Amino acid sequence: MADKNNKIGIAALPTILILGSIIIDVVIVMTLGMNLLVNSGYGVRLSNEALAAAKAGAQDGMLRVSRDKNFNSNYQLTVGSRTVDVVVCKDLPECGGVGKYKISSTATALTKKKKIEVILVVDPITGVVQLQSLKEVAL
Repeated sequence: MADKNNKIGIAALPTILILGSIIIDVVIVMTLGMNLLVNSGYGVRLSNEALAAAKAGAQDGMLRVSRDKNFNSNYQLTVGSRTVDVVVCKDLPECGGVGKYKISSTATALTKKKKIEVILVVDPITGVVQLQSLKEVAL
């Protein structure tokens, strides 16, 4: 009789170990899945914040050029908790040529970076500023 109980106990041990390892595996997979789901949503939010900050930097650069037609400088801008690097170049071949401004606005939100480039055409006689292009540039 005691020999029969020992065999039942020995058979129960591997069953308990297998079921326990299956449960642990399921918990690990669910934890990793939830982590990926949460981080992907967070990444999209950070990317949108960086894009909004880069657009704000480009708009600020356009405003500065429209106020001062000789503006040609690099500066930093703080938008909320994000820092934007704005580069304004004028009358150079890499800026589009004479009478054109190129405004590059790069914003960073943790690990996400976004860049907006704007080309403005300024009439030297009337001083009228026209937007030639505004686009997001891949980094």
